[in-house]
Amino acid sequence: MVRLISSVIGVGVETADMLVHEVLSRNLRDRKAVARYAGLIGSPDESGARRRE
Repeated sequence: MVRLISSVIGVGVETADMLVHEVLSRNLRDRKAVARYAGLIGSPDESGARRRE
């Protein structure tokens, strides 16, 4: 998988290795969970009766 990702233009071997070990080895339940992990969307605050972003 590291070779496949490093074949993308602009992604080096070290970056590909980090992506495989840090991100792609996790079991994330859906696309929103992946976006939350990457910091692209806010994570919901569920400390109460209401669910807020």
